[in-house]
Amino acid sequence: MAPKYLYWANGSSTIARSKANGSNPKLDFITGASKPDGVSINAKHLFWVNSGTSSIARASIDGSNVDPLFIPNARRPDDVVVSGGFIYWVNNASNSIGRANLDGAGVNQDFITGLKNPDGIAADSNFIYWTNRASSVGRANLDGTDVNNRFIKTPAKVPDDVAVDSRYIYIANYADGTIGRTRLDGTGAKKNFIVGTGEADAVVARSKYLYWINGGFNSIARAGINGNNVNQNFLTDSDLPGFNPGGLVASL
Repeated sequence: MAPKYLYWANGSSTIARSKANGSNPKLDFITGASKPDGVSINAKHLFWVNSGTSSIARASIDGSNVDPLFIPNARRPDDVVVSGGFIYWVNNASNSIGRANLDGAGVNQDFITGLKNPDGIAADSNFIYWTNRASSVGRANLDGTDVNNRFIKTPAKVPDDVAVDSRYIYIANYADGTIGRTRLDGTGAKKNFIVGTGEADAVVARSKYLYWINGGFNSIARAGINGNNVNQNFLTDSDLPGFNPGGLVASL
């Protein structure tokens, strides 16, 4: 199944949305964000990081019922992900991962500690993954046990974000403009799975497609999930005045 929509943090104050084929973009899908960054969704809600207020925000999936301080008092959060019954986010200032229930209760800002300048976060049905910008990807069980800060090291060069699907882990390498890929167990590293990305930022894996942000090009890129048909300028500022993408997510 192909994704239906793309959502991204746009500029200093909005969450944007387009159809997954890039059509019908709406840069002000949600307004009033505060330096938004990482974005995540489930069937009912859209979540994002407000780095300006160090909070996790939430809205209904149609963009209504915006709560900009859904989870306050995070510690310079950079990214957020939803898995199962929990929300997880990266606290860059305290080198930790926070966790809360989907209703915002049960907040634990130090759910996992000891990270190394963390940035991106992802999750599947078994594990949490995060990027340590000191060139590694960490992994832990969803309950916070078995923490491994250097789960993947070889294909990571200043990794900015991480994504996961049913077969692979994908790593956005900011320093050399590549998307790396490994198997789910961390083996079979292919650092140059996709090249020429221009300061690779957020990366998303959804069914048939891989999406990422090219910070250097100010664009959202897309490729087939196997790395074919690369389009580094899938969405660009030349077609969308005010386009300035940050965190990125796609819905199924």
